Amino acid sequence: MVSKKKSSVFEKVEAEVMEAAEDYVKKKVVRRAVKLGEFSVLALLALILISVGIAQLIGFYYPQFDNGLNYLFLGFLMMIAGFIIRA
Repeated sequence: MVSKKKSSVFEKVEAEVMEAAEDYVKKKVVRRAVKLGEFSVLALLALILISVGIAQLIGFYYPQFDNGLNYLFLGFLMMIAGFIIRA
């Protein structure tokens, strides 16, 4: 024999509210988090590529920095900019 569990009206409403909340989280929150994560990765990748490009240009136009000092110089400038932004 199959016994059915009797549920009250409040339990049915609670189940519907929980289901609606899960759907909201799946549709809105997760989708926005994924978009934000994709943007963050793209922004970080763009920053790295721009930094490497600037370092290459510094090494090209100033041959005295071509032995790796261009990356050190650019890192030092970014560190100073980070301290200025943080303050």
